[in-house]
Amino acid sequence: MPQITIQKRNSLIKKFNLELIEVFDTNKKEEYKDVVLVCDLKDETKKTLRVGEHRTKGFCYRGYVGKYLVIPKIYKIETQKGKEYELEEYLYGKMFYEYLKGPGAKKIMSDKQMEILIRSWGEFQKIAKNSKLPKYNVFDKKIKKHLSFAIKLVKDKKRLQSVMALPNVQEFFKDNNYPAKWKFSVDNLIVMPDKKIGFIDLAKVGRRFWGYDLGWTFWSAWFHWNISEYSKAKVHMKCLEKYFLMIKKILPREKNIDIVYAGYLIILERIIGGLFDIEAKTGHAQKIYNDKNKKQAFVRFLNELLELTLDKIEGYN
Repeated sequence: MPQITIQKRNSLIKKFNLELIEVFDTNKKEEYKDVVLVCDLKDETKKTLRVGEHRTKGFCYRGYVGKYLVIPKIYKIETQKGKEYELEEYLYGKMFYEYLKGPGAKKIMSDKQMEILIRSWGEFQKIAKNSKLPKYNVFDKKIKKHLSFAIKLVKDKKRLQSVMALPNVQEFFKDNNYPAKWKFSVDNLIVMPDKKIGFIDLAKVGRRFWGYDLGWTFWSAWFHWNISEYSKAKVHMKCLEKYFLMIKKILPREKNIDIVYAGYLIILERIIGGLFDIEAKTGHAQKIYNDKNKKQAFVRFLNELLELTLDKIEGYN
């Protein structure tokens, strides 16, 4: 981590009369920021200090406690570029992934765990619906970039390019009117003592295509499977289809959104993202691309899952 970031953190700790308790490991993955647990010596409460980033401007600064979802309060915040920080409420609980058993192709997580994720995300959609949030051009700024790398590892390049050029597909990804947390994954969600889901890392809350967050709930697990699981693409597709049918059953009907079809598009976007991570050699994919056998199995799995996904999407068009 850059020394200047540590200096900023220490300066804020002194300024606000805080005591450092713990440095979180997120700093190892994103060196531009520093996230630490502190004790506020004024009221002797634990708080989270984030240096180098801040919550989306104006979003839920007072916090939120709902039926399934909790968003921490903001006590202090600076949004000026180069000086960003926030001091927010510390949410007690454990990371979601600590409750999961070994991930695999047949099961993302238990039905009960999937349900609480879906319901918390649905509640987030309601409270963020009328918030003034920045819009992210995911298709042009992210998907196209990911595709330019991923295509090098794709077996049937022309077929994928043909599907990505379909008007319905592009229209879905370009419709950036739906609230998204961004990092809606098991290592960025807290399971609180009352079993509600606590949202942390809210720096890039904004509007993206429908269901953007839902892809994060299954994609990250792919990188942690045993190599034997990568031979089960058909099994995993059935698992994902079951997941989106559960989403359809639980969430209120969304105008102009076919959740099952949207599910296939979300799977497609995450396959492209997964292949991008391998070809671009991103940090969290190191365990895959540094192991020749695992990389081959992983790429083969994503190509097989891609074929199954394209079959479904083409059937709709």
